[in-house]
Amino acid sequence: MEDERLDHKKEAIAQQLAMGLKPKEHIAKDFNIAKATLYKYMKDPNMMARVDELKREFEEFGAELGKQLIHAKLVDSVEGYWNLIKNANNEMVAAKGFEYMINRALGTPASKHELTTKIDAGKPNVSTDILEEEHAKWERDIIDVEAEEL
Repeated sequence: MEDERLDHKKEAIAQQLAMGLKPKEHIAKDFNIAKATLYKYMKDPNMMARVDELKREFEEFGAELGKQLIHAKLVDSVEGYWNLIKNANNEMVAAKGFEYMINRALGTPASKHELTTKIDAGKPNVSTDILEEEHAKWERDIIDVEAEEL
């Protein structure tokens, strides 16, 4: 298939088809063509490739626009919340608001945990001989694995 650029009229029709906002009959009427002509255009692989390309571009643009809109609203929301905190009539409410903003920015401090240890007098401590023996066995195992890899 040869990649040909569409003429201006077909490009505009491709844009209308890609947007999908109007019935095909209305698109044909808007461009003063017969409905059969529009369907003939839609059988052209170059035309439909362009329609698909435009759909992807519209989706990407819409997604990016949506992200920008959400970001703008987020900034407005944070600024509005900040103004509420600064203008609070109650100092305790303002203090809690400031604390919340600081915790959101820096992370909430970890809660205090008390650790206790319990030594079971019935269990003997591990002797150093056992630890040295386990370490030596571990080294032997590593040497065996390295030898197998060669």
